[in-house]
Amino acid sequence: MKTNPIIEVPATRLERGIHIITYTFLGLLYLFVTLQYSSLPDQIPAHYNFNGEITRTMSKGGIWIFPIITTIFSFVFSFMCKIPYMSNYPVKVTEENAEPVYKEGRLMLATLGLFLVLFMSSTVWQTINDAQHEQIVSETPWLIKGLMIGILIHIIYFFIRIRKHKLD
Repeated sequence: MKTNPIIEVPATRLERGIHIITYTFLGLLYLFVTLQYSSLPDQIPAHYNFNGEITRTMSKGGIWIFPIITTIFSFVFSFMCKIPYMSNYPVKVTEENAEPVYKEGRLMLATLGLFLVLFMSSTVWQTINDAQHEQIVSETPWLIKGLMIGILIHIIYFFIRIRKHKLD
């Protein structure tokens, strides 16, 4: 099995800034859930179909699963940024292209972590809003759909950027 070159690639200011923003939003997510928890009804939305209709409910304690999962994934993405040589890339990584490929990979993971926090935060906001207003159909299914499309575009964008570093 061929391994990628192991080189030290320091985080850029942009990457560090994205991590700070990500963890700030993560802290705000916990704060929001904490502040809203006592006003939630016993049952809250657990699942929406593609039209924004609530198809399943759960007990209000289930709202904590969103910040917990988000925290786990955020830490995993942050850790993976520190070991870019362990990731798979759409190009062969050599000593010549390792640094730019790793920088792109790290930036992709950092921004993907931010997207994840924003996606989960909007999901929590939508769930709490719908629960408090006893909605049957969500008023903002476009928000979740937009973030899902944004994440997909983001991944494609970075794959294209990384492929620019391909050596023939």
